[in-house]
Amino acid sequence: MSTVAKTARWMAGAGAIACCVQFTPIWEGMDSVAKRDMIGTGHPITYCNGLTSVDGKVKVGQHFTKAECDKALAEALPKYWAAIEPHIQIPLPDKTAGSLLDASFNAGPGAVIKSPMLAKMNAGDLVGGCNAFAGWYVRSDGKVRAGLQDRRNGEDHGDKRLSEKGLCLQGVREGVTTETGKFDFAAKLINSRLPEAKPAEELTPEVAPPAKIQIHKQHMLKPHVVVCTGFLFTQECK
Repeated sequence: MSTVAKTARWMAGAGAIACCVQFTPIWEGMDSVAKRDMIGTGHPITYCNGLTSVDGKVKVGQHFTKAECDKALAEALPKYWAAIEPHIQIPLPDKTAGSLLDASFNAGPGAVIKSPMLAKMNAGDLVGGCNAFAGWYVRSDGKVRAGLQDRRNGEDHGDKRLSEKGLCLQGVREGVTTETGKFDFAAKLINSRLPEAKPAEELTPEVAPPAKIQIHKQHMLKPHVVVCTGFLFTQECK
């Protein structure tokens, strides 16, 4: 797969990832000191916003700032999206896709790929897919966990926080963003992190800022090399 094609795949999940940067910490909280998770299956070391050793090796007692945790989550989420994205067969609203991404981060991509939510969504039943969050993957270490029940569909039993089911249904109500819209959103997201362009006469080859990015459904509308930097990833795009 070409670098452009890989970049385009990342862009398709930009809305879902941006959504989860805000949504996931609501449920994960923040651990500024790495510790052993005594509730999670396998009792992994956890840190920041629910990250584990799968997302980066750490030691119990290691300290993190909020900025470090924000960065670590932003770097981890695209990996969880990349694992489930090939199995999503229809266009999804950003928040609906975000609900699957949060579930992937929490329960693992394999669980989401085999989930009733994704099966119903791929069959065209988005509302049914959202409702299927209720009761799904609410156990850890062999026990039903109230926190997981609330994360899946807490509004159904009095929790005032937005759940994965609630986020999913919000997306259904708002509708599917067009493919072009998703790519436009991704381009704006990256371009917002790039330096402002200066008049050509003020530039030298050594100080020229990265070119602004336009993204099409299947290719970038820039024939030359640009550097994609920003919220989602850092890599050279050709």
